[in-house]
Formats: sequence, C-alpha cells, structure tokens
Amino acid sequence: MRSGQSVIFPEGDVTVLGSVGSGAEIVAGGSIHIYGTLRGRAMAGVNGNPAARIYCQKIEAELLAIDGYYRRPKNWTSRYAIDRRRPGSMAAS
Repeated sequence: MRSGQSVIFPEGDVTVLGSVGSGAEIVAGGSIHIYGTLRGRAMAGVNGNPAARIYCQKIEAELLAIDGYYRRPKNWTSRYAIDRRRPGSMAAS
C-alpha cells in the first residue's frame, strides 16, 4: 500500500500481501495480517474486539491501535503487542 491509501473493513480481518507504506492506513474490525513491513497506521478491533491482533513481518509503524488503545512508538526494532490485560502496556513478542 502506498502513502495516502486506506483500507477500511469493520466486519472482520484484513490481510495485506506486501508492505504498508508511511502515510497508509488499515482499519479492521478483526485482526490485521501484514506480510511485509508496516510503516503506516494499523487499527484493529475497531468495533470493540479486544481479541484482535496486529501481525507483521517488520514493524516501523506510525501508530498502532487495538480496541481503542493507541500507541505511537518512537523506535521499534522488534515485534510488539499491546497487552489488553494491562491497559496502556506494550510488550515485545
């Protein structure tokens, strides 16, 4: 996906076969699967789905959100997850 493009699918999961460029946005009611690098914004579980997850091969995201919990990382060099059991936390996985 290129900068400025958006994919919005509030009914379920979204899968991207490639990378998501800086400035691109993915919004899903379920989980987001990216088979490439995530450089843009990814928002999963937008309809109140705390079981939603964001998966990607490499993360350089501008913004991550799961079920309304948002994170704007400064320097990500690994895989990260928002831990819904502890609101506001983010852990490497």
